[in-house]
Amino acid sequence: VLTLKEANADLPYLLSDYHLIVQPNGGKDKPDAGIGAGPYKIVTNEPGVRHVGERFANYWQGDKMGHADQIEVVVINDATARTAALQGGQVNMINRVEPKIVDLIKRVPGVTIRNHAGPGHYVFIMHCNTAPFDNNDLRMALKLAIDREEMLNKVLRGYGSLGNDFPINASYPLFTEIEQRKYDPD
Repeated sequence: VLTLKEANADLPYLLSDYHLIVQPNGGKDKPDAGIGAGPYKIVTNEPGVRHVGERFANYWQGDKMGHADQIEVVVINDATARTAALQGGQVNMINRVEPKIVDLIKRVPGVTIRNHAGPGHYVFIMHCNTAPFDNNDLRMALKLAIDREEMLNKVLRGYGSLGNDFPINASYPLFTEIEQRKYDPD
């Protein structure tokens, strides 16, 4: 049982996030000492700057993963700088590509766009313990009044999928019995 000091609509998502790290004693003894890094061993760990890993020869899945001898993850939080680094050849790949610049990146020689579902999601939070959102009929009316398909196509330029009340998209085989709500302005 979890008791929160205040409401947190993202709690189910946060507790199921694959980034949630399990460490002895909750990581309190050595919070920066990870237990493992998959097919790579950590060589350099500079949070917020870069992370370097070398191939771990004794990885339990052998040659199924970790095909490069070394990997380096450079942290570039600014989307414009991240895109410029790809265009200029300073990095081999980037993530979190903004939908509005996908067509620009498609024109970069040697670059291929790989689009797949990730854990990101957008929500409209309604505090259910506060008027007027304590009224379930109002909440349902708002859910039906938003054309989510149009938002997906215009805001995200079609890069995404629709979900319902759970922060789980179509790439997860969970909650498949939940029928998608249809836009119904009436």
